[in-house]
Amino acid sequence: MRRSLKAKSLIIVILTGLAVLPLVLLAAWIAGGTPICTAPNAQYGSTIAYAWSHGIIDGAIVTWGDFRNGSHDDIWAQRVNGDGDEQWSTDGVPVCTSTGNQSYPAIATDKENGAIIAWEDERSGPTNSDIYAQRILSTDAPDWTTNGVVVCNAAGDQSDVVVIADGYYGAIVMWIDKRTDPDGDIYVQRLDDTGAPMWPANGVAVCTASGVQVDPVIAPIGTLGFIIAWVDHRAGPYSNLADIYAQRVSLTGVTQWDDDGIPICAAAMDQVGPAIVGDRFRNAIIAWRDHRNDTGSPEGDIFAQRVGPSGDAQWTPDGFAVWQGPAEDLDPELTIDGSDNAVVVWPGIHNGLYTDLYLAIVDGVSTPTTRPVCTAQFSQGQQAVVSDGAGGAVISWIDSRAAFGTFAIYAQRYNNGEFLWDPDGILITGGLANNRNLRMVTDGAHGAITSWDRAGDIYAQRAYGEDCGLSVSSLDFGMVSVGDWQEEQFTITNTGEGSVLEGSVWESCPHYQIMSGGGAYSLNPSEYVDVVVRFEPTESGTHACDIQTGNVLCGAVPCTGNGMGCDVDPIDIDFGLIATGEYVDETFTIYNLLSSTLTGDISETCGAFSILSGGGPFSLGPGEFLVVTVRFGPAPSGQYDCTVDTGEEFCYDVSLTGQVCATQPRLYVDEDAIGSGDGTSWANAYTELREALAAVDLCPGITEIWVAEGTYTPTELPDTLARFELKNNLSIYGGFNGTESTLGERDVSAHPTILSGEVGAPGQIDNCHNVVYAFNVDATAVLDGFTVTGAYNPNGNGGGMVVEGGTPTISNVTFEANEAQYGGGMYLEVANAILLQRLTFDSNVASYWGGGLYANRCTTATFTNMLFCDNNAGAKGGGYYQYLSPGTVLSTVAFCDNVADNGGAVGILKSTASLTNVSMCANTGNVAGGGLYFDIGGGGDVTNSILWGDTAPVGNEVFYEMFLLGVPFSYSLIENCGGSGAGWDTDIGIDGGNNIEGDPLFYYPWDGDLRIGAGSPAIEAGDGTAAHLTSTDLDGEARVIGAAPDMGAYEYATPTGVGGDEDPTVPDAFALYQNVPNPFNPTTTIAYDVPAGGGRVRLDIFDVSGRLVRILVDGTQTEGVKRASWDGRNNQGAVVASGVYFCRMTAPEFTQTRKMVLLR
Repeated sequence: MRRSLKAKSLIIVILTGLAVLPLVLLAAWIAGGTPICTAPNAQYGSTIAYAWSHGIIDGAIVTWGDFRNGSHDDIWAQRVNGDGDEQWSTDGVPVCTSTGNQSYPAIATDKENGAIIAWEDERSGPTNSDIYAQRILSTDAPDWTTNGVVVCNAAGDQSDVVVIADGYYGAIVMWIDKRTDPDGDIYVQRLDDTGAPMWPANGVAVCTASGVQVDPVIAPIGTLGFIIAWVDHRAGPYSNLADIYAQRVSLTGVTQWDDDGIPICAAAMDQVGPAIVGDRFRNAIIAWRDHRNDTGSPEGDIFAQRVGPSGDAQWTPDGFAVWQGPAEDLDPELTIDGSDNAVVVWPGIHNGLYTDLYLAIVDGVSTPTTRPVCTAQFSQGQQAVVSDGAGGAVISWIDSRAAFGTFAIYAQRYNNGEFLWDPDGILITGGLANNRNLRMVTDGAHGAITSWDRAGDIYAQRAYGEDCGLSVSSLDFGMVSVGDWQEEQFTITNTGEGSVLEGSVWESCPHYQIMSGGGAYSLNPSEYVDVVVRFEPTESGTHACDIQTGNVLCGAVPCTGNGMGCDVDPIDIDFGLIATGEYVDETFTIYNLLSSTLTGDISETCGAFSILSGGGPFSLGPGEFLVVTVRFGPAPSGQYDCTVDTGEEFCYDVSLTGQVCATQPRLYVDEDAIGSGDGTSWANAYTELREALAAVDLCPGITEIWVAEGTYTPTELPDTLARFELKNNLSIYGGFNGTESTLGERDVSAHPTILSGEVGAPGQIDNCHNVVYAFNVDATAVLDGFTVTGAYNPNGNGGGMVVEGGTPTISNVTFEANEAQYGGGMYLEVANAILLQRLTFDSNVASYWGGGLYANRCTTATFTNMLFCDNNAGAKGGGYYQYLSPGTVLSTVAFCDNVADNGGAVGILKSTASLTNVSMCANTGNVAGGGLYFDIGGGGDVTNSILWGDTAPVGNEVFYEMFLLGVPFSYSLIENCGGSGAGWDTDIGIDGGNNIEGDPLFYYPWDGDLRIGAGSPAIEAGDGTAAHLTSTDLDGEARVIGAAPDMGAYEYATPTGVGGDEDPTVPDAFALYQNVPNPFNPTTTIAYDVPAGGGRVRLDIFDVSGRLVRILVDGTQTEGVKRASWDGRNNQGAVVASGVYFCRMTAPEFTQTRKMVLLR
């Protein structure tokens, strides 16, 4: 006999002398019912909707009519979470407390963690009820007009309100309307998420036919709108003339079928009590009580119909018989199962004088099998049914089994042909005489939450049973040689929250064995058992087995595997890449694993491959083997694949692959390519750059490799010495999207192509020492359009790239987040006369010299149009460092936010460098030389450059080691230099003339943008005859726009239609940036953003105790990039002491603070 699936722990309480039976419920809920409202006077007419929280169902919102004020009825609501805890004030929160009576609410979830509630409202008078609605938020606050928005205030009464969600954060409200017909018509209205009506005022008429229309029900059918069904007396006002009609209404509020609806059933006698549900295919299923077969006293059967969106009846005309019999059956309820069949539940007097509860699965074709839900003594009825979310249903009902005239509430879950909870149901609340108005919603976890009225109060309870989660739906063991075995695992988990999951794992199949996890199991919620299954074939063939779990919720786990009567070694042969005209031979061996003879026929039909020996029919006795030799090539250029057929169904075939050198000069690489992989086109591209480079070694005539967006590593497995090597007469280009046919079509910034040393485990320890390497190559070795990252070489030279000798062409490359002992981003050694241009060095680290770039013994090297930001060197040259490299040129180069002990931006040792149009800002020397650091024997000259906002304990902008005399500066802007002439600060260097000081008005120095703004003193202040002027600035724009070049790496161009001294780009939001310089003495500049539309801004300076020191800005600001200066004084003009201060920016819905350091 099947064991009962019920809770191990029984909760026994006594209510009015009646023992409460075992209940599957969550512990936080109160046995017998959790109070929702027990306020004074009467609460009644409760209804319920499930509640959302962070995208999942978590509890419910209950609403009701409330007479607590003693003078008139109001509408109140309460929310409980999935554990039964009140989320709002005890006894609920008011939804509407207007004058007059508000009663009989209806509710639907709003998909925004709250709900939309509608009700009958008599604020305009007791003889003219209207319909109002309110949205209540998850925080318990009403979201619409206080006391609700008008849904309908037409003449006459509006009543019997129904609400469902519209699927778009609003709701559909339906009601009976007597504005023109005292018998009542049916109207609907749609409200959006603000409460505004989306259809004509006072609603859209669904049916205004003569006679009475009552009991409307509604179901959504997705984007096609809603289908409404009702009882219709247009055929006559008396009994035996009631029919079922329906209408579809679109999301725009237009009726789609015949005016006043179409008949769903117009059979003889009465059809009443409709219920409706939508399915996945935008149909609706309608069920009803049908008296067409009455022979005397009212009897009633159950019929149903599926109607499509065009109004077509898909089952038997006038309805499909769910149940027909001589007994009396009452109004049905229904939901949908996992196969889109109807789960119909109804009370019926099939045995004796009292109603029992029955269920049938209806597909419109097969005769339904009726199953009793509960046949306990006395009556069961007034049922509710919802989907369990797993293809079944949860049913609850009013039950008088304890004693005639008592009204308990019970529940049951049905799934896959079985009732899963205790026979005749589990108890929700005991048999009090006044439990009524039962309502139920899903709990989102295969159970349900039920609400009801009791003696003028409102209660709720959650019912939950066990549920089964399988980690797999099936197991496929693939091909396993006879005599060998393969194991696979699956897990059974009790995913329920309320009771024990029980069963027994077993199998009775040859070739399969349960190795662990077999036999009986009993799992509490969240507990699991791992089951390990072994497939060990003893003969060739396909073998299947069902592993039984012994539980209807879990079902069986189907297994399949192929027993292979032979073994083949190897089964995959890759001949690799061969040159045109060459060939390669390989072998494989077939072994007979059977105790009988193995026969087959070795064959292939592939042009590039041929079987040299061992081919044709074979016959192997037990234990014997056969060696087969296969040749690949000679063959034309291309990628080749082949399968050698062994001629035996249960013997492995052998896969062959090989490639012959391409004859074209270009190879393609794209990590997402799925073609042949021979590199001859984007579609057939290599998926790894290292494969293309290997092909270049073997195949002459290849001069280019194009690489599409993606990430490429020098090695698949950890190998710290692996790296990409540049070659003469080979150009490697990145920045493609994988469709271009010309080099000019690529967009490097839009399609980042990354060469990464990040391989192996997370972290740096097994990363490649270098990512790219060049040894004694000339300018025909090209690398262009890449980001180089992830190198880690803590004890060696060079991280991202190493160049030893030669002059490779490196351009449009970013070196980012690499680390080495010397030259974190790039290391150059004896790379005489090398030209590097359009490079970026960002966030690289050297433990000693040259965080971004280190040039070692490189005579007359030239570096142009380069950017160094956020690099760090432990000793010298945070951005760039050179040693024994005379004649170096740095032109149109920017340095920002680099850090080193000496030379935050640049360090020069025993060599010379000419700096032309160089910008430095916000670089830091922890010991000396925030910007430039001239080490022993260092020299050169500086022209057309800007050094501003760099910091160091000694020599903010420039520092000379060992009392060097200094280098000449001309046409340059240097902070605190005093300008050329009598005021010149000789600590800076030699005054070469035309030097100035003054804020250069960098746009965003704190964010690496050293472009100069309107009004900058650097504009047209440079020397147009300087020796190393480039043709373009760092943006690629013309180097000279006005009468003379600007100082620094960027030229200023006046933006069209924009004036003033602000960034022409309007910021997206408020922002406060780090002050520059920082630390500072005596003055610092603070930049901040004001977005479109402007707003009130306040900029305050506080000390470390939180005391206000200075108000810099307080007022309405227009949009743009703003700047404020602080001179280290307080609001009274007094100089403040050295120390830490904080700048706080306050704006509408924005506050941000930055730390500043003042060093006197």
